[in-house]
Amino acid sequence: MSETSIREYLESHNIYPERNYRSSYGMYLSPIRYERKASFKVDYIKDVFYDFSIQKGGGLKVLKFYMNNGHVVYAKSKTKKINIKLENKIWKIQKVVSEELFRYAFERKIAKQVLDKYCVEIHYGYYERYPLKALGFKNDSEGYEFRFKDSKERKGCLINKDITTYYNSMYSDVCLFEGFMDFFSFKTLYPNFESNYLILNSTSQVKKSFVFLNKHQRIFGFLDLDSEGDRVTGLLNNHYPKKFYDKRSLYKGYGDLNEYLIEKH
Repeated sequence: MSETSIREYLESHNIYPERNYRSSYGMYLSPIRYERKASFKVDYIKDVFYDFSIQKGGGLKVLKFYMNNGHVVYAKSKTKKINIKLENKIWKIQKVVSEELFRYAFERKIAKQVLDKYCVEIHYGYYERYPLKALGFKNDSEGYEFRFKDSKERKGCLINKDITTYYNSMYSDVCLFEGFMDFFSFKTLYPNFESNYLILNSTSQVKKSFVFLNKHQRIFGFLDLDSEGDRVTGLLNNHYPKKFYDKRSLYKGYGDLNEYLIEKH
């Protein structure tokens, strides 16, 4: 069995089953051709797939070949090369209207006015007719961080990965967050607080933030209370010893600012 399972590989491409049958297998819309009814089976135990419409299947290596090389099998022993690969696209961007997404945000205790100001609803995926819906948060490179919840929390990035910044020359302070859910939590907790803001969207992007942080007299850090949050907090404290302030004592005893918001409010 491969280190990465077929199910995990499909999830990394934001492809999820239309229906799961206990923990043994799932039925998907085929990722290697267009269809309206799920006929692509993934056996979670054997870690193999089978496409009933074309009567072809195999392991992860075979699936990668079809998905990465733009090959679609149409009939037994025939493989046709097509010029267009399936792509994970954003099909629609709009204000948040989905009841399911509102429910998810409200479970996280995020205020509606914060969603209306900073968040969008994105429809994305491999099939325009059958998009996935998620909360979207725009970054500085026209990409979108996204989150939604079905059987578990899902998150990722579409188009380009980057930090997100909000800058007003009136303010000399900046508040820094790991992810947009922590930023939304802060704006829910302190709706009248004014400052500049920087959201890393991934701790791997911390060095990208230096140019923006250099513009400010004080930096208030709201990182997660875990080993990675400790690492980034230490890095920022060493880089800006006279102007970085670790504000995690605000939610001491909780994993992050959103967890604090959920439990305390």
